[in-house]
Amino acid sequence: MRRIGATIAGLGVGAIGLTGCAFGDYLAYAPCEGYSEELAQVIEETVGERPTVGDIWADGANNPLCWLTFTLERDLTSGDPEREEMGNAIDDLRAGWQDDVRLEVISGSGESFIFG
Repeated sequence: MRRIGATIAGLGVGAIGLTGCAFGDYLAYAPCEGYSEELAQVIEETVGERPTVGDIWADGANNPLCWLTFTLERDLTSGDPEREEMGNAIDDLRAGWQDDVRLEVISGSGESFIFG
């Protein structure tokens, strides 16, 4: 009977720990959603296309706080001046944030570039 009681107690403590972790991630999601909207606007302003927001990962306990993925239909190759302009605008925006936000932009050709 002691073994069953210890197992139940262990499961209860584990469930509380997981709930706390999930709750912290839930609280972190709201700012990440706001950051994704700001970034989508900057991307649209610089390349003339509203990106599709893919994944939004939030982690209230670790850095980065947010990991965001955006997809564009058009190609932005490494020599494209709009790609450079977009990168500079994203870096400027991220510099004003206290949270560590990382993002990946995937262009139409499948080429991706990561910021952060």
